[in-house]
Amino acid sequence: MQEEDCDQSSTAIKVDVDADSRTRNVSRGLGSLAVQNIITSVLAFVFLATLVRLTSPNAYTAYSSVLVSVSVGVTVSTFALQYAAARYVALFLKEDEKKAWAVAKSIIVLSLVFSLLATIVFELLSPELSLYFMKTTRWTSLFILGGFYLFAYSFSSILQGVIQGMKMYTFLAWIITISRILMLGFAFITLELYHNIGFGIIAWVIYYAILILWPIRKIMPQIFQKSDQSYHRTVMKYSIPLAIATILGIISTSGDSIVIGGYTHSLGAYNLAIQISASLFLIVITPLTTALLPEATSSSGSSDQVSNVVRLSIRFLVLGLLPASLLLAALAPQLLSLFSGGGAYLSAIGPLEIISATYIFYGVQLMVYSILQAIGHTVQALIAGIAAAVADVGFALLLIPGFGMNGGASSRALETLMGTIVSLYFVRQYLGKLDSLAFYAKGIVASVVPFAAVYALSAFVSVRTLTLIPYSIIYAGLFLLCIKGLKVLNEEDRGFIAHLLPQSFKRLLQYL
Repeated sequence: MQEEDCDQSSTAIKVDVDADSRTRNVSRGLGSLAVQNIITSVLAFVFLATLVRLTSPNAYTAYSSVLVSVSVGVTVSTFALQYAAARYVALFLKEDEKKAWAVAKSIIVLSLVFSLLATIVFELLSPELSLYFMKTTRWTSLFILGGFYLFAYSFSSILQGVIQGMKMYTFLAWIITISRILMLGFAFITLELYHNIGFGIIAWVIYYAILILWPIRKIMPQIFQKSDQSYHRTVMKYSIPLAIATILGIISTSGDSIVIGGYTHSLGAYNLAIQISASLFLIVITPLTTALLPEATSSSGSSDQVSNVVRLSIRFLVLGLLPASLLLAALAPQLLSLFSGGGAYLSAIGPLEIISATYIFYGVQLMVYSILQAIGHTVQALIAGIAAAVADVGFALLLIPGFGMNGGASSRALETLMGTIVSLYFVRQYLGKLDSLAFYAKGIVASVVPFAAVYALSAFVSVRTLTLIPYSIIYAGLFLLCIKGLKVLNEEDRGFIAHLLPQSFKRLLQYL
């Protein structure tokens, strides 16, 4: 009996040690990627402002139409292979590195085939896409250029999945940052000289071309090794239901934009609001999902470890995504003025407020989606995708004709709320070890209080662009005061934040 108790005790200690190890791995990965993605987000902001200020509203609407079309095309062309790469490479890496590279090779070959086929179809449909979004075929050449963008985007996503599966998070963040800098330099010079929106698309092609060539150079020796086994069938068996789910997912996130493009001439302003809110994706969600899928895959044999990853992820979203999203919502007028200089783009203030304020639902939905991929529950991911797609398109068709852009933003918010509820239902068995309700209540209050203060300042004092800096400082100060006063952070949080802060700022942790 004593031996049995000792064995149980040893097992419990081992589980605790494994959980701590997973926590440290996720925290380090998130920390490295979050810092790099803050830099990337700043560069993306500069790129966006360059496009909007150096081209006409009509040209930016055409550019936005290409972006929406390519996002749908890429989802088809990648066929969820980037998720298969992250999952199987991470899974096989535990057993045999040679096996991991063999599955990576199979995925890359499949990606080339799908990417080429999707690009050919996109090029053939370019005149029709121009006619639908722009009501003329005059922009066909821009959509043709978008076909090259689609191919580069698609293939680079698969290579990033391989790097992600190898858990080379810092390398991935580094090459993304360098590529963004080069992309921004090219776009700024060419748009300043020629004011031709086509160079904005070419800049994306250059960006993704670098993200293809750099990883290929690093992994080429391993990829071209002879392998005794092909994993095409294994990968496709995993990817098919997941691909259907991701295609439905992109319809759910782009359905409102597609409907707005067909019903109105406001897609440019609406897309500007979406692009500004997308900074939240870059800063918070990308680091989370990049580190989350491999770590959850490695933990998939243990319900306790998966539960711990879920808990960490939701905690990260409450402390990171929620305050950032509400800050963007409170500063919506200033941000639109900063990027566009005002004018017709200010009509997107309402959509930006709605999309940003409800971004937490999208974050939770995407987090759960990554968990479902990691543990191999692709059918549930498919069902969640169907529910989200039906909701977004249905709400968009119902609300946009009567309410325009505000109706589109509302349909997006309702879709993410519904998707969050359905997704959480599918991982309910991993929700038993979440933090206490008191933590979530305190986290929400800590974000809502500074949001209310800054929103009131914007509404009743001033919405000049220059108020961005003082209002952001006020928001940050109030948020930190609430965090301190409500005692929101624990030692685990401090350990994570320590990976984000420079050495000179770590004294802040003692205060918090």
